[in-house]
Amino acid sequence: MDWSHVMANSVETNYNYGDNGRLRSVESKNGDGEYQYDANGNLIKRIKERESFNFGGTRQLPLPNLAVSTGAGARNTVEFWMYWDGTQLRMPLGWDTLYDLIFMGGYFGFNTGNDDVLGIPSASLKERWVHVAAVFYNGIPDAIHNELYIDGVKQNIVQGVGTTSSHVTVTPQAYISGWGIDNLYRFTGRISDVRIWNYALSPIEVQANRTKTIIGNEPGLAGRWNLTENSSPPSSLGFTGSQVPLPNLDVNTTAGSKNTVEFWMNWDGSDVRMPIGWNTGYDLIFLGGYFGFNTSSADVLGIPSASLKNKWVHVAAVFYNGVPSAANNELYIDGIKQNLVQGLGITTAYVTVTPNAYISGWGFDGNYRFIGRMGEVRIWNYALTTVEVQSNRYKTLTGKEPGLVGNWKLRDTASPKTSLSFDGSNQVPLPNLAVNTTVGGKNTVEFWMNWDGGNVKMPVGWNTGYDLIFLGGNFGFNTGASDVLGISSDNLLNKWVHVAAVFYNGVPDAAHNELYINGVKQAISQRMGTTAANVAVTPNAYISGWGPDGGYRFTGRISDVRIWSYALTAAEVQSNQYRSVSENESGLAGHWTLSDTKMPGTSLSFDGTNQSRTA
Repeated sequence: MDWSHVMANSVETNYNYGDNGRLRSVESKNGDGEYQYDANGNLIKRIKERESFNFGGTRQLPLPNLAVSTGAGARNTVEFWMYWDGTQLRMPLGWDTLYDLIFMGGYFGFNTGNDDVLGIPSASLKERWVHVAAVFYNGIPDAIHNELYIDGVKQNIVQGVGTTSSHVTVTPQAYISGWGIDNLYRFTGRISDVRIWNYALSPIEVQANRTKTIIGNEPGLAGRWNLTENSSPPSSLGFTGSQVPLPNLDVNTTAGSKNTVEFWMNWDGSDVRMPIGWNTGYDLIFLGGYFGFNTSSADVLGIPSASLKNKWVHVAAVFYNGVPSAANNELYIDGIKQNLVQGLGITTAYVTVTPNAYISGWGFDGNYRFIGRMGEVRIWNYALTTVEVQSNRYKTLTGKEPGLVGNWKLRDTASPKTSLSFDGSNQVPLPNLAVNTTVGGKNTVEFWMNWDGGNVKMPVGWNTGYDLIFLGGNFGFNTGASDVLGISSDNLLNKWVHVAAVFYNGVPDAAHNELYINGVKQAISQRMGTTAANVAVTPNAYISGWGPDGGYRFTGRISDVRIWSYALTAAEVQSNQYRSVSENESGLAGHWTLSDTKMPGTSLSFDGTNQSRTA
């Protein structure tokens, strides 16, 4: 009996069983999504319909500037989740040449524009979610060099349609739904979580990637697009008069140059509000029924704002260094370039971007702060193209993109995405740090911390008697003399906080050492004992405990540790709470994104005989 088409239906749920009689997927009818299981009954993926993209046979998402391998004989991998509606002559993915994945003549696989398919029969792929991984070979595609995986299983690909004889390669631009040659063959169905790699994934990697959460900086990752119908960011920060400064930006300040700011925004309708501003009279503003560029002359070069109220929109604004105009400035809403008009006043002032920017308001004063919510701000030192703006709405950045000045993942929830548990015995050593060890020098350690209340515990320490400690109801700097220069620890218990500590090489005191909690500089004082020892940081540091012995190990959770060889400013600390850092940052001695072993959120247990029919 062919179990692959057997469905046990209830009012709320469809149960889909594979050809071995095992539960393969559970589809909820109430919008809760579809649950995918492996052969042992473990939950590997939950796909919510709203967390995928319906292409409908007309829509397409271009993927520009891909760092793929284009050399002859090289291979690249594209992986994604797909729900195909059964329509023939449809491409879920294609390149800027005659090279793609296609559904044609009852087959699914590689196509070179010659009415050919090197692949597998497509009937079993219809109207169900499957994970696809396709290895594209730069040359004449064949069953030896090209590979196709369905749900982690490598397929035996055959010449299903026509003859594949053309020499083809991948290109730096790809397309989700269709290809770059023309507007035909657009996909009909849904696609989610697209990833492109510049090498051939191994079978083990393909299997692991079905459940693996991608950080964005994995070696060989050319790009990841988290497709969703939801027009909203994964996290956001509410603004009711607050501001996030963005200092030390490597923007292009030369005359006639351009920079781009993109972000997610939910505006509450309040007038005279700036979501983004610079350190000069140059900003984006809501004013008098318009939204657009402002030069502090009661002017708006932009668009009517009524349609932007109380909903999430993706904004990309190209700032021109000069006199702003519709010819040089650009504004995109949800990937669509807008027709700019002079909505208010006259824009005649010569303005430029600055190395300091501000989320909510500008640098002149405390006025015009934004009211609403904002998520994931990105600044680029050039003018993004239309194709780049469209792709970036869904793209997860690696942090290494050319021209990326900064990326700030705004969120209300004070907690990191991943963290590492410390039980009072484990420790992470950090060797060979390029810190500043000179007398009078300063270094900064910043991290996220959730402390469980344990006494005499060090989240961070050096190879000498110098550390941060919880001791006697206090938290702060310690020199191994039962001393604490710091603050009360009462407000730090059992919650996530962002900590930034400036270590001074000398005798620690309130004038030279600094402690920030959630971006706010603390008034540190001598809470315990006397701090009189001359201490300094060392090239070796430790997450949990210190170097002199195995005592004082931390109890709680720590994440995203960064060490800098200088004293961060208050503005830098505030910005860094949300900012993603890259490896080549000036003064960055090290960055550690801590994480426990990842496990599925839930699973079903099978002993080889039973079957579960409850979702």
